Amino acid sequence: MRTRNIKLQLWLSESEADKLIRKAKRCKQSKSAYIRNFINGFEPICSPPVEYFQILRELRAIGNNINQIAHRANVTDDIRAETYCKEYAALSIITDKLTRAFLPRKRGC
Repeated sequence: MRTRNIKLQLWLSESEADKLIRKAKRCKQSKSAYIRNFINGFEPICSPPVEYFQILRELRAIGNNINQIAHRANVTDDIRAETYCKEYAALSIITDKLTRAFLPRKRGC
């Protein structure tokens, strides 16, 4: 049995319809689902680009390495500064990648 049994007809201008289609596609939702999200008080979240997931995977690997370093330091009271510095540098590089990829850039005049 259908839970949504009320049909709603909506009139839009061409530009409004184009915006709706574009935004729904960006969020990988149907037009109906996109509109229902707004009605139910949710702001649709658009899917992040592929690079986001690649960077996230790298961050998780670095986090795992840092966790292993911390575990070893707690067990043996021995901190491998060289290994820690290497992982910290890798973390800094990934942070810079995230900044360049996902934050707006200021354009020159």
